[in-house]
Amino acid sequence: MGQKVLQLKTIKFYVASSKICNGLGIFAKKEIKKNEIIFKFEGKIVYQDYTYVSMPYALQLDFNKYLLPKGDYKYLNHSCSPNSYVKLINNELYLIACKNIEKDEEITYNYNTSEFDMGVDAFECLCKSPNCYKVIKGFKYLPPDEKIKLKPYLLPYLKKY
Repeated sequence: MGQKVLQLKTIKFYVASSKICNGLGIFAKKEIKKNEIIFKFEGKIVYQDYTYVSMPYALQLDFNKYLLPKGDYKYLNHSCSPNSYVKLINNELYLIACKNIEKDEEITYNYNTSEFDMGVDAFECLCKSPNCYKVIKGFKYLPPDEKIKLKPYLLPYLKKY
């Protein structure tokens, strides 16, 4: 009789009070290397337009297609100088480190790389990064030079704009 090998998920983050917004954030439990997968998003896919409906935790995947993350994934905050990005791989959504992340550093991504028009969920940014956009409204509202800079980190549906 063969042995059953269990693969355990390595939890690379924890939730605590955010340093860049009023609320909770996700922080690195250990050092995370550039290009390392931080986690695979889990949640429910919905086909609806949330531009004019407040759904602050919804992650836009395409026009009228969103992921409603379950669990702690919803505490992933925005930064204009993020240390991770969202990537679609084989129809599954992952968070990938775009630079080395230190232990206890808040993990962030740029919402403009997934959201076309944040509508009623647009917000004033508090990230204090030197290149802060000040107001986060979605990819649609960025100047052309900023859209070009973000191209390597965009979800596929945004790359045609």
